[in-house]
Amino acid sequence: MQKMLSRPPYRLSSSASMDIAEKLYQRGFISYPRTETDKFKEGTDLQHLIQVQTGDREWGAYANSLLMGGFCYPRDGGHDDSAHPPIHPTKAPEGLNQQENQVYDFIARHFLACCSKDGLCARAQLLGAFSWPCLSLLRSHLPCSLVILPSLFFFQLWASRAS
Repeated sequence: MQKMLSRPPYRLSSSASMDIAEKLYQRGFISYPRTETDKFKEGTDLQHLIQVQTGDREWGAYANSLLMGGFCYPRDGGHDDSAHPPIHPTKAPEGLNQQENQVYDFIARHFLACCSKDGLCARAQLLGAFSWPCLSLLRSHLPCSLVILPSLFFFQLWASRAS
């Protein structure tokens, strides 16, 4: 979470993002943030947690689409400290300041994504040939942008070229 929040569009320092997450937890907006757990326990009412998000103007319609048949139970991750569930929103974001809203936004979008079908990766290849009298340049650039659920996420660079 801290690493992702340090990147655009959030650009929060690791200590700031953790301090803000801790405050959100203490006020009941999110689950316990100091966990590496990435596996929900059997019986967790994920549908209720999604329902809480349906009133949001940014992703409420998407949350509603999950409740109307788009829901996929999250995959089990490799970490479970048995004390805390994965970080997730617990109530709607009301009365948050700008930085609190940024951290909540990140957590809510990732929670909804984990309850969704797999995202897509789009690859584009740009080839350009430039020629001046004594100069010829051929350049190849292969950016691969991760398009995870476009209605939820911004474009992000994909770290691997193997796919």
